[in-house]
Amino acid sequence: MIVTERQHRERTHFDRVYRRAERTQHLRIPPHDLRRYGRCDDWRTYGKECAFHYLKPLAGRELLEIGCGTGVDSVLLAANGARVFAYDVSPEAVEIARKRAEVNGLADRITFVVACDLSAAFAGRRFDRVFGNTVLHHLDLTGFNDKVRSVLRPEGVAVFREPVVLDRWLRRLRRCIPWYPSNPSPDERPLDRQDVAALCRGFAGVELRQFECLSRIWPLLRSSWLIDCLHRWDRELLEGVPWSRRFASVLVMRLTGHCPSARETP
Repeated sequence: MIVTERQHRERTHFDRVYRRAERTQHLRIPPHDLRRYGRCDDWRTYGKECAFHYLKPLAGRELLEIGCGTGVDSVLLAANGARVFAYDVSPEAVEIARKRAEVNGLADRITFVVACDLSAAFAGRRFDRVFGNTVLHHLDLTGFNDKVRSVLRPEGVAVFREPVVLDRWLRRLRRCIPWYPSNPSPDERPLDRQDVAALCRGFAGVELRQFECLSRIWPLLRSSWLIDCLHRWDRELLEGVPWSRRFASVLVMRLTGHCPSARETP
């Protein structure tokens, strides 16, 4: 397996993060999370629920998960009926993910491997679904769009949830915005409009939904009531005022249908 310098930095960083985190990992997924991401009642309000909603139906589908981390989403996807094939660049993360699948009784529905590239993770295999949750902003996206289409079956669906900075002035002011990842890796950065356009190119069906404009400050808050209110205010703002979408900090993409001439922008 050929590992680039960037991939090596990411692996080293996340091995260190997950080695420290292993002692505090709660491996069993709470029942309310299983219900929440099975039903997705608030998919218009929360980005992760939207991503799971866009992946439906999952029963009987084979799904490739990019950058599975410690397997939380892998277990949720398998619990909703998917046959999950998941990979991550970090061996430490994959080891925790395997333990999580076993604890939750879903080890027979999830295959984990350590890999650096989606086309090499399960070489020669194609999938009904391709999914990535806050992982693409860690990657070199050169040629990534072509790789996704090469592993996706003709009627398949690709869904990604990513941090974004879509407005150029906001990008310049980003250091003043109180949102920072808890464990940033050396190469990660939010996606911009050009990144999103490149990811969408070649797909006939493109759905983009923005989240977390006002609620981008939620990591700084302790009140669950206020956090919930901010997310719901964002839903009303982003649905009712189209120009506000350029200030969202999270984007969910649903991509379907191969179409080499398709060009979409957010």
